[in-house]
Amino acid sequence: MPVKVSKPSINVREELADLKKPTGIAGQAMLAAETPRQQFNLIGAGRRNLIINGDMRIAQRGTSANITGYGYHTVDRWITVANSGMNYNVTMSQELIADAPFGFSHSLKLLTTSAQTTVSGENYSLRYSIEGSDVRHLKYGSSNAEYITLSFWVKSNKAGTYSLQSYALNTAGNASYLTSYTINNPDTWEYKSVVIEPNTIRSINYNNTNGFFIDFNLDSGPDDIVSPYNWTVAGAARAVEGQVRLLDTVNNYFEITGVQLELGKVATPFEHRSYGEELALCQRYFQSVYDSAMSAIAPGRGASGGDAVVVAIPIPVALRASPAVASSGIYYVYDHNSRISSTPNSVTVSNYPTNGSIIALYLAFSGIVCDDDRVNLISSLGNTTLTLDAEL
Repeated sequence: MPVKVSKPSINVREELADLKKPTGIAGQAMLAAETPRQQFNLIGAGRRNLIINGDMRIAQRGTSANITGYGYHTVDRWITVANSGMNYNVTMSQELIADAPFGFSHSLKLLTTSAQTTVSGENYSLRYSIEGSDVRHLKYGSSNAEYITLSFWVKSNKAGTYSLQSYALNTAGNASYLTSYTINNPDTWEYKSVVIEPNTIRSINYNNTNGFFIDFNLDSGPDDIVSPYNWTVAGAARAVEGQVRLLDTVNNYFEITGVQLELGKVATPFEHRSYGEELALCQRYFQSVYDSAMSAIAPGRGASGGDAVVVAIPIPVALRASPAVASSGIYYVYDHNSRISSTPNSVTVSNYPTNGSIIALYLAFSGIVCDDDRVNLISSLGNTTLTLDAEL
């Protein structure tokens, strides 16, 4: 005759606890994960880091610059931001660090060279911006919005509280999130991890414009200081109570490397990419065509009755958008039987198709001959610089 056997259900987690099997911190986190997505994030499957050049190895613009205002200056993808009322002098540099955290070789350093005595509600930050199309998976503005975690190594001569602000950009109005972290010991590399709550109140411009950025606040006046807050469309203040003032004394410094932004509530080990891949990612936003140590020839044709030339320049990576062009120095201009050297009055984009691999530039000269019916070439003279800037 048939025999029916029944067996009570088993709670695997409780059974493992009863067995006292060592699972470690990572194992406990996997067991505590509530969804496959959380487990996927914990094991680091797929590409994780939303930050380009988080290890500060790429510096196409140069390794050091004295700065007094807003802009990209040295390390690629990192920008200094200040309100218009700020008066400051800072050296921004890419450092080759002898005491680097394991696995890292370079850092970004900001050094105060002239003290700022009055800030009157102004603020000064180091910023990283991300295209909206690269953060669509955060599902911002919905009830399914994701947690994200920012981790990094940081060092400063000034221990204390530092503010961290996230922004979700939308043409209908931006949302911001303000929190903080603490540097405990001066002149010591410390690892930090900050969890950023889901943004359910405001979506992002999901295109190739700026959709999201993070500010590392380094100085703020009293009118810009509030308590930490969750995502809000009304948050204008940039710093929390006790924010360290980096600009109040000469030789104060802030140094950072190993920056990673990823899905989930757990910081995973830094995602190291090859130098070549990191450079290519940076070149979507900025490219140096000529510099003082680099010369190349580009084909073109005469234009505008002989005083200009249009040249076609291959570019290694498609730019985010049609770029701003900056040029200095002297160019050689060739036709079929002569060569002339001259400095152009202006260099502008003649044509750049979306995601193009070639950009056409218009170089306007005075007093030279670039006949339309002759083959024309340009090359740098040795001190020439030519850059393409499609930064956010």
